Amino acid sequence: MSERKKGMPPKWIQVACDHCNGKGAVERVNPKWLREMRVTAGTSLRAMARTIGVSAPFLSDVELGRRNANVAILKAYGAI
Repeated sequence: MSERKKGMPPKWIQVACDHCNGKGAVERVNPKWLREMRVTAGTSLRAMARTIGVSAPFLSDVELGRRNANVAILKAYGAI
């Protein structure tokens, strides 16, 4: 496991599994980590959305945890 920079949120978080009615847990990328990575890189939300090929409102929802990140988003942020 790589060390994280001081003040950075964790990259992965445990959440209740959607498939087993919350009895299990799965790891998902931390939306706060995604935002922090983008801000640290000095990239605007609109520029990042344009690069990935999604809308800025969709990417905002991902960074706020309202939607799940897809593979293209995770690759763009360097999460995978």
